[in-house]
Formats: sequence, structure tokens, C-alpha cells
Amino acid sequence: MIKKANLNSSPAPWFFATKLSPPKTNSTLMQREFALSRVEEASEYPLGLITAPAGFGKSSVLTQWYQSSLSKGNIVGWVSLDYADSDIRRFASYFIMALDRAGVEMGALTFAAEQCLVELSINSVLSKIIHALANINQNIFLIFDDYYQAESSEVNNFVSSLLEYAPDKLHIILSSRSQPDIQVGSKVVNGTAFEVEKQSLCFSLEEIKDYVGDEYGDNCAEKLLAQTEGWAVAIQLAIVANKGNKEIINLFSGKQQYIVNYFTEQILDQSTDLERRFLLYTSILDKFNVSLAKAVCDIDDVPKLIYDSKNIQSLVVTLDKEETWFRYHHLFSDLLFKKLKRDSEATVYALHRKASLWFEHANQIDEAVKHARLSGDVDRAVALFLKAGGWELVLYGGVSLMRTLLRNFSVNDFERHPQVRLAYIYLMMKDGDIQGADAQLQKIHIIDEKVGLDAALQRDFYVIHSLLRIYKDDNKSADSIAKLESLANNLNTTDVLGRAVLRASLTLAALACGKFSIAKIAAKAGLNEMRQADSILGVNYLFIHLGQIELHQANLDVAQAYLTEAGNMAEINFGIDSRLKTNCDINLQALNFWQEPNQLNADKMLELLSNACDTDGWFEIYASGFTSILEFLRIYQGKELAWKAISLITLTVRKRQIQRLAQLELSLRLTAALISRDANKIMLVMETISEGDIFLENEDHSYSWLPFCETTLALGIAYLDGYKSKNIEDRIETSIKIARRIGAILYLIRLLVLKGTLAYSKNAVEAGVKCILEAAQLAANQSIKTPFFMSPIAVELMQTSIELNAANPSKLLETNFLKNCFESRKNLNVTITAVPQHSLLSKREMEVMSQLAAGKANKEIARNLDMTGNTVKFHLKNIFAKLAVDKRINAVNRARYLNLI
Repeated sequence: MIKKANLNSSPAPWFFATKLSPPKTNSTLMQREFALSRVEEASEYPLGLITAPAGFGKSSVLTQWYQSSLSKGNIVGWVSLDYADSDIRRFASYFIMALDRAGVEMGALTFAAEQCLVELSINSVLSKIIHALANINQNIFLIFDDYYQAESSEVNNFVSSLLEYAPDKLHIILSSRSQPDIQVGSKVVNGTAFEVEKQSLCFSLEEIKDYVGDEYGDNCAEKLLAQTEGWAVAIQLAIVANKGNKEIINLFSGKQQYIVNYFTEQILDQSTDLERRFLLYTSILDKFNVSLAKAVCDIDDVPKLIYDSKNIQSLVVTLDKEETWFRYHHLFSDLLFKKLKRDSEATVYALHRKASLWFEHANQIDEAVKHARLSGDVDRAVALFLKAGGWELVLYGGVSLMRTLLRNFSVNDFERHPQVRLAYIYLMMKDGDIQGADAQLQKIHIIDEKVGLDAALQRDFYVIHSLLRIYKDDNKSADSIAKLESLANNLNTTDVLGRAVLRASLTLAALACGKFSIAKIAAKAGLNEMRQADSILGVNYLFIHLGQIELHQANLDVAQAYLTEAGNMAEINFGIDSRLKTNCDINLQALNFWQEPNQLNADKMLELLSNACDTDGWFEIYASGFTSILEFLRIYQGKELAWKAISLITLTVRKRQIQRLAQLELSLRLTAALISRDANKIMLVMETISEGDIFLENEDHSYSWLPFCETTLALGIAYLDGYKSKNIEDRIETSIKIARRIGAILYLIRLLVLKGTLAYSKNAVEAGVKCILEAAQLAANQSIKTPFFMSPIAVELMQTSIELNAANPSKLLETNFLKNCFESRKNLNVTITAVPQHSLLSKREMEVMSQLAAGKANKEIARNLDMTGNTVKFHLKNIFAKLAVDKRINAVNRARYLNLI
């Protein structure tokens, strides 16, 4: 069993609270009145930019402005960025936590940010941030220092989106060495950005005089200005390097970069051996404390060096109020490191190894892996990664940590270490890149075929492969269930996590094939094993799976218990906005909808589905949401909602490549076309469904039972609306047979209502009543009312059934339930009126239609039917409207399709 990382420690391994406040310098801050005035001006714009090369005092000026702004009672947040923050989730997490630290109420987003937003899509995060900011009535200033370190296309897009859509009260201030790629020029031109360039950050003569003080003469200040060109860091270094000499005469004349090189060398030359060793050796570290510095430098009296040495203090920045963590100014750090590397590259590798050992002991696994990689010891980096849990980190809530660790490995490392590739594959699956994950897994499959895999790697390969097949919705082969059962049972009984994951995959494979008994047994066994493995995330998923099984079987009370428990667990452990909570809410909304149509918030359901489609979802989640939307549309006839749903499902099908979801898309398109009364689209979609039909008579090939039943329902509703399809009665019977055989009672109820409604529309009243009474018997115990509102004709059938069985005591349960349904329709806020098919065209319109089909012109029709030309035109206009066409030939084709002629 792989030892898993301690993910419950606080704070999270990636998070440093010191980054949410300005660094504390160990030297006197130079007063920059002009520069401060320019920053103040920039802060009035949505985007303020402070751009200048290293050493111009960007951070110190912003620190002064930050402190001044706070003293005025403003809402001000700060983030010191580094290269790791180019990960969009880390950047967005710090964005949220900086707002929270500044006093902006971010609600559940703060908890999600502490988890590095692993459970949310970035689009959802943006939406929630904008919503939170909309409730604030005063200006909000957010400073990102050293933005160049975190700049990436994703981060730039995130910032650009906020600038475009966030309220005007948000003001973002970025400091960077160069202009970020966020269309700064156009923003400056249109008045939404203001840039403070390096000229505004250079020291004036008066500012230099104030900084050096009266003990130095005007000549010294003038010389500093002439030779440093007002460059802040060079002025500071000149004072330190001259050790308080009253006349500064040893300045290096030349370009600014050489000035810093010169003075850094001077400081090193003036340092003791221990100081020099400390400065050079700690330059490999992004940040350090006493213990870490001691481990890397092999120096005992580190506190004295850090707190008492003026040479060291002149180059060090304090990161926290307690003065325990430090870093160098990036410019000095680069210079010191380059010198160390020139002197001895082997020493650099050795120091990184020491740092890796220290971070491993401190349980900071991300830093331990990073320094192991920088030491050149990839094997050690891999060993640390696997010791932390490898791909299993995901099942312990460690997606963010795994994402950070994987950034240390290259494609070449994947070739030598397939275990790392497997973790990368799992991460791709969680991020929705199913095609990319499939391509990567094929590379391991090739290795397995050529030389085979060792037992541990083979176990991991099988487990990840089983998960990929679920995400791909690719368990359609007849032996998929048997293979998964065999794999789970053949794993060592002590490997409870591996067995649990395989049983979760087995659950969904069996659910897809309608084998609910197998699915339920596997889910309960997997649930126990997940508990033994102490995977809260895994337990959560299996509760959702069990809830979905019970929902299909129309055991809504049991389903609600499972899904509510899963939702509560998800909220407590992963946050109210987690993708697990999203998956629970989709199913709970669907469950409530099937009991009462007005329980569905359609816009909220689409929002939930959008989040699931962007992040972590599988077919059963999507099906639960989209089928609810489908039935909702049939009742409420919402055109705008229909096309929103189509856009989302189309995008998801394209991204996920799920065949069954593509079949559901057809049902949704047909429903939308019926609502719009677009005859051409209706017939086109019906034809597409018929061409792709899969009849599921064979018990071992029932993988598409759900989309087949759903398209049957769509075609049946189209038939009731006058759009006939061949063999619809046979198709409904086949679907009912499938639903009965597998125990999909919720679908059986819906299909029986459809069958009865279709019979009733053909005046087969007795057959219609029989079907709807059986559906009522199945639905009554769980109060499943919504299927009985699928069509206006179904409502008429309910009323007829109640009247015909009013004196029949053996049907009391059914008739009482139907009465409740009939009463509930009053709360639907829709007008339900039936339009009998036989009244589609009037008698006179039928006569005109027959002439039209015979190819007669208007004059001929008028003569043959003894009417005026205007009367012919009047009838044609009505015919076109009723058939939803705009041309004569289309009217003829439509009438023939509906068997009107």
C-alpha cells in the first residue's frame, strides 16, 4: 500500500500566508513622493501597471502606497507572486484569499480557494468572484507584485475577463518587469488602464538628498544621481558598499546592470567567509528560515548572520511579521546564484539535495520534489512523488498537490517512469481532457504489450484504465462487467483502495447496461473498501452512484437519503461549490423534479450541468440533468431554455466524445424543434434518430438502453404533435420491455404514460386508461407526478381515467394518485390544452391541400373548388401556418409525412 501524504495538515502545502502582505525590508525605505503620486493616479483606473526592470523599487513604492491606502480605510489586498502561481488555480486561489484578507466577503469561495479550487471550473470561479464583488459598495484595490513571474496565457485571460466583466469598483494594480500580454495599449487608449513606467520610478536629486541625509554632502548626492541615473537599487547598494564613508568616490561608471554586479561583488568582498558562504548557498532557495538555511549551509550560528550581519540584511527581505521567513531581492538572488554556479555547479546540485531532504522532513512535499528535481536526481523526485501517493492523491483530496508535483516532470521523465505518466493521465481525466488521457494511456499499453509491466505498475494501469473507460463511456462490450469483476476480485485483499476504485468503475459499467443488482452490490462493496482506505472522496462518489441506481429504480426516498448524505459530505469536506456537491445537486434537483415539475430551477440546473461538463463528470451525471431539462421543456415549452441546453450538450459531446450523450442530444434537438414548430428540423432530426437506431433485444447488449428509451419518448411526443414515425408503437413496446426487464421503473412509468396517451389519441380509450393506471400504480408510492404531464393529451387521459374508475374500489390507489396529479397541474403555471390531430386541417383546407398535391395552380384550384382566387390564398396561408412551412412543395411533403394526403 502506497503511503499517502498528510493532506489534512494546515495550511495547504502550496499556500504561503506571507504572500498576502507586502514583504518587510531590512533597510530604510526611500520616500518616493513623485512615484507615489503616479501610483495613486494609476489606482483610479480599472488596471494600474507599474512596469520597470528589476531594481527600480516597484515593490517598495507599492508597499508605501498599500500602507497609505490602508490608513485611509480603503479595501486593499496584496499578493506577492512567484513562478508557481502561473498555474491558473493557484493564481485564482490567491486572488480570492487576498480579497478575503482585505475584508471582502467571499463566502464559500474562500473555502474552495483553500483547496486550490480543484472542484470548480475557472469559468465558474470567475462568475462567483464577479457576483461577490457586485455586493461591495466601495472601491477595492488588489495589488499583484512581480506579475511577470506568474504570467501565462491562462492567467492573462483570467485577469482580462475580470477587467471586462467585474464591477467598476475593482481596481487591479500589477507590477512587472515588462508589459503583460493583456492588450495594455488599447486599454490605455480607451481610458481603462494607466501605466507608470521606469522614468517615474527614478530618484530625483532631492529624493537622493533626503535618503542619504545631511551627513553626506550635495556632491555625493549629485554623483549618485549621475552614475546611477536615479536607479533605486544602485543608490541603496552604494550606501551599503561604502560602509558609511562621507564621500562616495568608488562608484562604478557604466550601465545599470553592471553597477549592481559591481556593488554585489563589493558586498561579497567585504563579507566574512561565513557571510559569503551564507549568501551564495542560500541563493538556491526561493525563501528560507533559520532551520532551512542551517541545513543547506552547514552553519550553526545562522540567526546571528540573519539578524546581525549588515551585509546580509542589506540584501534580504523579510516575508512575515514574526521575521522568521526571508528571501533575497530577485535581482540579487539571480546574481548570487549565477556566481555560485560559475564557481561550482556540483555544489549547486548538492545544495538542492540538502534542501530536498529538509523539505521532506518538514512534510513540504512540493518543495522536496522540486529541489530533488533541481538536484538532477529525477529518481528521488519520482520516489518522493510516489511516497506522497502518486495518482492516489486524487482520492484523498490532493488534486491540487498532484498538479503542483507533476509540474516538476517532463515528457522524457514519463518515458522512464510510467507511474508518473499514469498520475498525469488521471489529472487529464479530472480536467476533462479525455482524448489526451487516452493517447497517453496508449503509450503505457504499448509497453505492456512489448515487455510487460511489473505487478505494481500493472495494478495502477488497470485501475486508471478502468476509470478512463468510465469517462470515455466505453464499457459497451459484453464482457466489460465480467472483466471488471475479475480484476477487482483478483487484487490482493489488502489493496482495499485498488479494489474500491475497480468496484466503482464496475458500478457505473453495470449501471450503463441496466444491470442494477450488480451495480448495487459492487457499489456497497466499494463503499466499505473506500471507508477502510480512509478515502472520503471515494465514499462520496459511491454514495452518488447508489443514489443514481435508486433513482432509476424509482426508489426516490432511498435515492434522496444517499444523495443528501453525499451532498453533506461534499460540502463539509470539499466546500459548497465543489464538483462533488455539483454532482449531488444535479441528481437531487432531478429527483425533486420527477415528483413535482415546478421543483426544478431550470437555469440553476443548466449552471450545475455547465460546471460538471467543464470539470469532472460522467454520462450518468449528464443524463440525470439533461433528461430533466427535456421533460421540463415538454411541459413549459421554453424556446430560449431549449437552445441554451442544446448549446451546452453539443459542447459537452464535442469535448467528451460520449456516444450515448450524442444520442441524448438528438432527443433534445427534436424537443426544441417541436417547441419552435420548425417542421423541417423536426423531420430531419426524426430521420437522424431512425438511421442511428439500436434495438436492444439481446440482454447482453443493452448498453444504450437509456438514450434509446429517451429517443423513444421524444419520437412519441412528436407523433402526438402530428409528426408520425414508422413503427412507433413497436418501438414503444420494445422500450417498455427493456425497462421492465432491467427494472428501470422511472422510465417504465414514463413509457407507459406515453403508450397510453398515444392509444387515447387514436380513440383507443380502454387501452389508454389501462396503461396510465399501471403507470399510476408504479408512481403512487413515491409520488412521481411529472411524467403524467408530458402532453396535454396525457392530462385529458388522466381525467378520463379518474371518471371511468370513480366507482372501482380496486383502483382506489391509482385514481387517488391521478386526482393528486390533476390537482397539481394547477400549480404548473402553464396552460394545458389539447389539440386533436384530426383537427389539424379543416375539411375545406384538406380539399385545397389535395389540389395542391396534384400540382394545381391557384386559378385551377379556384375553378375546381368553386371559390375565388383570394379565398384560395386565404386557405393556403392557414395551411402553411398549421404545417409550419413557407412553400407549396414543403406543404405537400409535410402533409404526406403526416399521412394527411
